Amino acid sequence: MLNSVLLGIFFLFYFSSTIFSQEKLEKENSMLLWDPIPNAIKYQLEVRNENKEIILKEEVNQTSYNLNLEPGNYSHRIGGYNKFNKLATQSEWINFTVAKSFAPEITSEKTIVCTKKILEKTIHIKGNHFSKYTKLTLTNKTGKVKITSIKLNDGIFELVLDNKEAIAGNYNLTLENPRNKTLAIKDFYILEEDNAFALHSSYPYWKAAGMSMILPGWGQVKKDQIASAVILDLALIASIGYYKASLNNFHSEKKNYDEFLLMAVFFQQTRIPSGTLYGLMSSESQFLKAEASAIQTRQAFAVITSIYCLNILDALLWKTSVKTANGELNSQLYTKFQVTPAVNSYLTTSVSPQIEFGFKVEF
Repeated sequence: MLNSVLLGIFFLFYFSSTIFSQEKLEKENSMLLWDPIPNAIKYQLEVRNENKEIILKEEVNQTSYNLNLEPGNYSHRIGGYNKFNKLATQSEWINFTVAKSFAPEITSEKTIVCTKKILEKTIHIKGNHFSKYTKLTLTNKTGKVKITSIKLNDGIFELVLDNKEAIAGNYNLTLENPRNKTLAIKDFYILEEDNAFALHSSYPYWKAAGMSMILPGWGQVKKDQIASAVILDLALIASIGYYKASLNNFHSEKKNYDEFLLMAVFFQQTRIPSGTLYGLMSSESQFLKAEASAIQTRQAFAVITSIYCLNILDALLWKTSVKTANGELNSQLYTKFQVTPAVNSYLTTSVSPQIEFGFKVEF
């Protein structure tokens, strides 16, 4: 029976010799568990402090007990009562620690870039509230990067990453302390193909901007900002369509103007005053329409230029965010584009493009 008690306690404290409590005032009690002893009708639990003073001595009928202890070092032992209500077995004293659990913090670089050519990558993560119980993972929607070694020394984690089986992409780092105290860093580890551009190694993202300059939306796709790429490309396609329609309308109005002007010249040469007057008045009215259409065409071209420049600025300046268990802090430069319709004095509709630049911090 004694062996059964020792075996249960060994498995419990082999995997966790530290019991964590909440940093909040409303503490969640830590539960001590042990394997049942055959034929034992109840158990005796004893807990003593660092000075070897017994601070808890309880008889319990189950194989668990909720502890409510302040942070510190303790030891405990379990005894079993037989059917004659006598304490028949008792384990040795086993040490354990109660500690507060805080959310991890990272103070070192939050973006690391590597290529598939490097099969094994060693990285260092510096921060606060790290312990041997902190769990670290690198994952995205499609898979994870295998961490083959984790070492902690003076508040710095040393991780050895295996890139052989990992798929190229952006991986989020998650650090989790006991009591669900977590920190998640988006796009912390960027694994690229051997010939890929290292887009995220420095800010601003000049290489991403260059790619979007060649092909709008390309830089955003490389940064995994698919939504931005789709919206900007759709806006650019729509503005090009609007420009083409405006240009066709201008050519049509200009053609009508030329026809009225030729009519006025024809009537003038045939010495028909009324026809000449009609042609001149019609050509003047048509000229104003053609002029308004030309203004509309220039504005449409300005819209195309604005969206194209916005696409480059977005690739150059748009940053990623850092997420924590308590919320999200997102600071970035932003651009806002809108088109305002207007009716001019010639009763034709035109648009007025407006671009807003700024800096925002979202909590």
